[in-house]
Amino acid sequence: MNALLRKGSRVRTILVAAVATAVVLVFTQFVLPGAGGGRGTPGSIVFFGGVTGLISALTAVGIVLIYRTNRIINFAQTAIGAAGAIFAYNLMVATHWPYPLAFAIGVVIGAAIGAIVDVAVVKRFFFASRLLLTALTVTLQFALLSIALVFASFSFFGGTDRTLADRLGKEPVHFPFPGFHFHIGSNSLSYGFPEIFAIAMCVAVFIGITWFFYRTRTGVAVRAAAENSERASLLGIPIKQMSTVVWAIAGAISAVGLILLGTVTDFTSSSGGAITTLVHSLAAAVLARMKSIPVAIASAVGIEVVAQAVKWSYPDRVELIDLGLLLLIVFGLLVQSRERSRGDEGDAGSWKTIEEFRAIPRELLALRGIRVARWIGAGILLLVVLLVPWILNVGPMLQAGRVLIYTLVLLSLVVLTGWAGQVSLGQFGFVAIGAVVGGALTSRLSVPFWVALPAAAIFTALFAVILGLTSLRIRGFYLAVTTLAFSVAAQSMLFSQKYFGWLLPSRVDRPTAFFFDFNDEKSMYYLLVVLVMIVILVVSVLRRTRVGRVLIGLRENEQNAQSFGINAVRARLTAFALSGFIAGYAGVLLAHQQRAIDPTSYSSALSLQFFVLAAITGFGAVSGAVIGGIFIACQTLALSVSGPVSIFLGLALGGPGLLLILYSFPRGLSSVVYGLRDSLLRIVAQRRQLVVPALFADFDPYAVERNLVPLAERDERRIRESARQTHSYLRESALYATDDDDDRRGRDEEAKALQAAAQRVTEGG
Repeated sequence: MNALLRKGSRVRTILVAAVATAVVLVFTQFVLPGAGGGRGTPGSIVFFGGVTGLISALTAVGIVLIYRTNRIINFAQTAIGAAGAIFAYNLMVATHWPYPLAFAIGVVIGAAIGAIVDVAVVKRFFFASRLLLTALTVTLQFALLSIALVFASFSFFGGTDRTLADRLGKEPVHFPFPGFHFHIGSNSLSYGFPEIFAIAMCVAVFIGITWFFYRTRTGVAVRAAAENSERASLLGIPIKQMSTVVWAIAGAISAVGLILLGTVTDFTSSSGGAITTLVHSLAAAVLARMKSIPVAIASAVGIEVVAQAVKWSYPDRVELIDLGLLLLIVFGLLVQSRERSRGDEGDAGSWKTIEEFRAIPRELLALRGIRVARWIGAGILLLVVLLVPWILNVGPMLQAGRVLIYTLVLLSLVVLTGWAGQVSLGQFGFVAIGAVVGGALTSRLSVPFWVALPAAAIFTALFAVILGLTSLRIRGFYLAVTTLAFSVAAQSMLFSQKYFGWLLPSRVDRPTAFFFDFNDEKSMYYLLVVLVMIVILVVSVLRRTRVGRVLIGLRENEQNAQSFGINAVRARLTAFALSGFIAGYAGVLLAHQQRAIDPTSYSSALSLQFFVLAAITGFGAVSGAVIGGIFIACQTLALSVSGPVSIFLGLALGGPGLLLILYSFPRGLSSVVYGLRDSLLRIVAQRRQLVVPALFADFDPYAVERNLVPLAERDERRIRESARQTHSYLRESALYATDDDDDRRGRDEEAKALQAAAQRVTEGG
């Protein structure tokens, strides 16, 4: 029976591949316009697309391997091999090493960096949430690119005679067999050693991977660990060592791909940081369901052939490639089989593990001192926010206003990812829609700002619901890749004058209200404070309503929530609508605060950075967005400081700093803040001798008493007053006990233990 199922699956795969190949050929040869007014893409363009497709397939294969082993999307797949590729390039250009030797050294460096990443970083988060580990790979991308820049700055690569651009691939490279050239068809494009070598190396890598995983004991062990890590561990397979092997292979594949890409194009692309290039490989991996390496290879080749054909036919409309890629991902996932294995269900659930922080227990919230402390803390934060215009100049004040708006973007991620468990890597796509629509309403149609603000936010919410419809079929990492592709397509299409020039405003005017004019920076800042605080308060209240509880319940256990009559489809689309509304709201504010629409303010790279920042500050609470806003403010302050201090702050708050924060505090910065708060609350509870189970459920009470430091002397009157205010029971506390009291307690406990043991012996007799 199993043999028949496998045979049927292979036949279905072959049929799908044949249909996909036919569609690509028909599209490139009969749909796209050709030279001289005819139809058809030249064979030389198809050939070059096939070469770049094989190189893109290397990245897709690396993504599949990492996912099968660690159940994460490795957004650092291209960055792992960046240092090796840049090192190999500089060996060839600066020191004139032979191409094959430099190529081999670059691959070895890529493999070494992959293994180091696994041993030093991934293993610490081996049993953590897949959501957190995926955010970690995004942070690794920026950190590894920094390492690549360090490799490029080595003194023996030309000293100060070569600029940074020269070290990163600007200079030409001399390849073997420079006189070997050939043409395909009547096109004048010339090909030679780079293309032939790239094809040969890609085929050799694919054959080598197949041989390794099917013909070696280590490869079979890796496959077993990927299929079922728990069962493989019981069989004696060291799954953590297998993970290191896979990461080393992924690093080597990444280096091979980047060096070959630099060989057939130019080495400026070997930095490995282009998100568009990564999205192409991610699309191929997703179409292969993160399982089938042959399907991933075929998908990557097909995508690149079509992309090169579109570039040749429409050189001034390359934005269509990003839009087509988004449609291809959505269509490919929707037409795939609905069958899901238990492993797939477990993978989807592992993406929803969000840290929830407890509120202040009611027993303590009733205390007057706790209430006053909360109001004082909120008052200090509000006072700092209100004093910003009186402390900063105009430039920093503009940055402070942008920080307030960015807090709303983080808040939209809290609603969608933190509450509903839907992974989004394209929030700035929604922000861009809100900015363009809101700016067009006020500037082109003269709609009042106070009408355009909710109208544009509602339009963005409707668009988010349309994209959210894919979440009914696409879960976990599939939706993450889809939203990232949406962000890339939104950035390239929405700001194109050819398609939306009629909508894009050249200037966005500040709002007015009655006799208030918000053209000056101070008044605009205070307007942003009010509008942002309204949204934060509304979302905070919404978290305590039925809507918030339903979303949390669906995130934790969808089946149980549906058994109580909750409509999962409606709830999930509600989360997308709320998140899209907040993001669009932020986009309208950003456009009017900047007085223009700058495409760089809505890049897909910002979507990835804010996803990482939300993971660091905490997805699960509204306060996480506020902490994220404070963190962005610190980053902005670091950019305004000059001298050695700015370098230190840039490293501490940039990519390396974010990686260090995630490494040191896997639960996020919110866990540090809430942990400090709970520690202070335990001191108060012990000092007042109140029974607060929520604070001591996970702690040994005697250990807590030994480690706490009293805040004041024992006051019996206040202890009794606290018990009366909170309607709580008192518990004996050793916080103020003397040595004699500790000895007496120890003797009492020992006597009770001996009495219980004697009773058991007597009953046994």
